[in-house]
Amino acid sequence: MNTLDAGFPIRGSIRLDVSANDPQMISPPVFWKARDVPKLYLRAAYHTRTSVAQLFWKTDDNPQFPPKNFIQFSVKPDGQIHTNEIDLSSSDRYRGDIVGLRFDPVLSGREGEYVEVISISWKRE
Repeated sequence: MNTLDAGFPIRGSIRLDVSANDPQMISPPVFWKARDVPKLYLRAAYHTRTSVAQLFWKTDDNPQFPPKNFIQFSVKPDGQIHTNEIDLSSSDRYRGDIVGLRFDPVLSGREGEYVEVISISWKRE
């Protein structure tokens, strides 16, 4: 949402154009118990000037992404691949059955900037 990727073929990462305001990457339907997956790992390279990203989640009792269900975290905008450990369990709102994710790679985009997303996983690579 509010972004475009580089299309096929995918060569090791999804390159997201983040020049629009509030770009979002929304997962397909997922399911896990929050207590079983306390952390997620984002492996990405930031070609931006921003150093803040957000990860939202939704639960089975709310079909939308509640505005309070998110973690904000720091990223290194140096164009190099980094693995970010996102401690979802640090939020008292992260509980129950998780059924969807929304990754906001930047809060507000700038012309010419992009993020290469390699993976978002519950396993550290």
